[in-house]
Amino acid sequence: MSAIWGMIDLTGKPVEKERFKRMKEAFLHSKIDRVDEMIEGNVALGCGHQYFTKRAVREHLPLLQDQVCFTADAVLDNREELIATLYQSPQNPDRLTDGQILSDLVSRKGVEGLDLALGVFTFAQYQRAENKLYLGTDALGNRTVYYYVSNHIVYFSTLLEAITRVNRIRINDRWFHDFILIDNLSMHSGESETPYEGVYLVPSASVITFDKDHMEETRYWKPYERIKEQNVSDEECREQTIQLFTDAVHRTLQSRDDTAILLSGGLDSTSVACGARVKEGE
Repeated sequence: MSAIWGMIDLTGKPVEKERFKRMKEAFLHSKIDRVDEMIEGNVALGCGHQYFTKRAVREHLPLLQDQVCFTADAVLDNREELIATLYQSPQNPDRLTDGQILSDLVSRKGVEGLDLALGVFTFAQYQRAENKLYLGTDALGNRTVYYYVSNHIVYFSTLLEAITRVNRIRINDRWFHDFILIDNLSMHSGESETPYEGVYLVPSASVITFDKDHMEETRYWKPYERIKEQNVSDEECREQTIQLFTDAVHRTLQSRDDTAILLSGGLDSTSVACGARVKEGE
């Protein structure tokens, strides 16, 4: 896991390095093991790495390949399937980092190809030849990325503070109005709204595409369009559910060290702990 931030001037003008530096300062209080940055003309990207998995230590982000700039906060759960789809007999697949795989997936399969990825991630990819920026999140929105556009410059960050540090932004009164009055867990009415005017959250399972004059949202994961009627018994449903749940738990067990779990006392966390214990017991 990691944190990302950056700014891209879609007019092609060089970015202000001092503003980019101030964005990074928002992460000084965060637990980050390593910071990598890239400034290339009109593009400035940052990544604060956290060594939760063994592969995270080898992660090299941001990336610059063939005029494509890329940074990400990513932990992929189906690496084997993605590697088989993207590469022909890679010599050392274990050396492929999650960030590299995600970058290649977006470059080769496009936005719709993200439907193949399982895991938690946010990413930013700038294609210099097309002068387009793509900001995306995983299917369930487990990780967060905010964005703000001013004078054709797109600012994005895992933390709101990195954006508000370098821009004068008003409070979003409607967001606070909803937060106070809505009496359920949704807390606000807008999927992408934040406490600041003009600062938005990239929705789950979505990619926002920016060019100089337009922005467009694409929803790449549409599970309700895949619903199929199946003639299965209750027992078969039970077995399939347990197998799917167990596989999902096992895929996430990628820690560099021992795995710990915080139990809430309910059934959800207890079930996850039971599934993890079977895996760790091997």
